[in-house]
Formats: sequence, structure tokens, C-alpha cells
Amino acid sequence: MKKLYLALVTLALAATLATGCGNITAGNTDDATSESRVDLPAPFGSSKAARKESGVRLDDYITPYSSNDGSTRYKLSLQGYLNDYGVREVQIFNNDDQNICFGLRFLNDTIVGLSFSRQPYILDDAYELTEVVVTTGKPDYKFTSYDALKNASSSKTKNLARWSRTFDYHNIPGDANEKYLAKGGSGNEYFPFLLDYKNQAFYFFNSNPLFLPLSFDSEFKKTVVPYLDLDKISLKKDPFKDADF
Repeated sequence: MKKLYLALVTLALAATLATGCGNITAGNTDDATSESRVDLPAPFGSSKAARKESGVRLDDYITPYSSNDGSTRYKLSLQGYLNDYGVREVQIFNNDDQNICFGLRFLNDTIVGLSFSRQPYILDDAYELTEVVVTTGKPDYKFTSYDALKNASSSKTKNLARWSRTFDYHNIPGDANEKYLAKGGSGNEYFPFLLDYKNQAFYFFNSNPLFLPLSFDSEFKKTVVPYLDLDKISLKKDPFKDADF
């Protein structure tokens, strides 16, 4: 009986995660006062979330590792990095052949969506962060889908802001520190940060390796941190609507 129960739970989780970033739409309705139930895995949360007062330095979250070809590469503890910016909830939306998406909620109610896209040039089963969405919501907003965040201005999702901003993290020049280039026999080469496998908030419901561009830190500080620095964020309009990020 116990084995049957576990099997049913496993099947339920698999069904929940087998939907793409753009296809979980049960929470998007034409009535802003209503919201359909969306079956998502329980988020990873912290009741002791706090922002690091001394500032966040990328070097504190980087660890070198040796690849199969003998070169030295680098992994990033994204969970630790985000914790020190005051993240209090990490929600996975999906896990499919093309995208793996997450929602983040911070102490000041900034909401951030992360979209990792399949990048076989790295590894056959690798996904790299390619897009970031920023919006906000009321404290009791319940995550529904990545698309709800990206299309907040039109999705009319209950307790979610009426604006959002999307940033391309893939086709950008960025500011990649040369000391994190992969070091091997053929010289220094670009290879993205491996998201540390110890970060269970990103791997508990996902077995595919996740990567972050070497410019991640500079882009995050430029596009997301300005929102995290605000005490209160408007639900009606983007406070940085006219800012050129």
C-alpha cells in the first residue's frame, strides 16, 4: 500500500511539472478578482529571510571545479546569492524539454521570474538563464505561472501588479570577469557558471544542470537590485519605467 501511495505521488508531481513556461495559464483570468487553482509543488521558503547589510560580492558564492577535460570551471551558489538579497520564496513552475522556469519573491515584495532555456552547446541536457522578468504583487499573491509574471499588464492575475519588465540575459555583452573564464590546456575559454547542485531550491524538482552567464552578477545588479532597494513598489506602474537598463 505504501509503495502504491508513493507511486501515485510521483506521478502527480510528474504531471505537475510536465508543462512549459508558456502553458500554465489556469491562474490567468479575465476577472481580476478571481483566480483558478494551480497545482504547483510547494515553494522553498525561509521564515528568516534577511538582506545582507554588508553587500553582496560575487566572489563569496563562487567555487572552482574540475571538468572532465581537465579544465578549471566555476560553479555559483545562486541560492546563497539570492538569500543575501532577501529572497523569501523560490517556486518552480515547470520542467520540460525547452524551458525550466522559477518565480522568486523578495522581502519588499519584488517578484522575479527566471527562465532557463535548453542550451545543447553547453551540455546535451543543459539549461542556461536567458530571460528575467521583474514585477511585484501583494503579500498574499499566489504564484501561478511564468507567463502570468511576464504578461502581468494584461493577465489580470489576482493580487499581481499591472506591470512587468522583461530583460534578456542571453544576447547581452555583459561584464564577465575574466578570472572566471574556464582555464585549460587550450587557454582561457568562456564557459558559464554551473548553478551549484547543492542548491535544492533549484534542483529538488529538477535533475537537469542549470547554468548562468558569466555576466549574471553585473546584469542582476543593474536590472533587479534597483527594485530590491525600494521600500515600497507600486502595483500600478513600473517605478523605473523611463530608466534605460
